[in-house]
Amino acid sequence: MAEGADQLDAAVTWLIENAAGDPSVPGSASFNLLMLAGTVLGGWQMARAAQAVINDPGPVAGDTAFCDAKLATVRFYAEHIMPRAGAYAQAATAGTDALQSLSIDAL
Repeated sequence: MAEGADQLDAAVTWLIENAAGDPSVPGSASFNLLMLAGTVLGGWQMARAAQAVINDPGPVAGDTAFCDAKLATVRFYAEHIMPRAGAYAQAATAGTDALQSLSIDAL
């Protein structure tokens, strides 16, 4: 989770620093930056759910199957979804060279 949050912070910082000098930067970064944000914020919510089940299960305290399923879902997200944050961060901060290499006629 911390690594994903750091990647999101670095990507947003990169965008802010580079957008003023190149008006095509926000467009080239937008999709991957939003995917990065969604992945990291989804991980944050999954971590909150795990903490709730572990620290204060409240009304679901007696429902072991629910608690086990919640923790398994959180583990799946951490192992299979969160690693995508790194790829989204890398793509979001790749710059505009590949985008600029196409002529408008090629589109």
